[in-house]
Amino acid sequence: MTVRLLTYVGLLHRDLAAAGEIPAGSPLPPVLPIVLFDSEKPRWAKTSLDELIEPDLPERLRR
Repeated sequence: MTVRLLTYVGLLHRDLAAAGEIPAGSPLPPVLPIVLFDSEKPRWAKTSLDELIEPDLPERLRR
């Protein structure tokens, strides 16, 4: 879900730029994604992007 959410935010920014909502050279608008999870079973997926990155990478590349 973490990578999917990152993809959705990127696609939103791309669509806004393509529609001319974001002028060239302007910063991207902030997006606050919210995931609602409603199940009696606990969540098993990773919830943080740094948990999905190879641990052998240098520390400065993991953040």
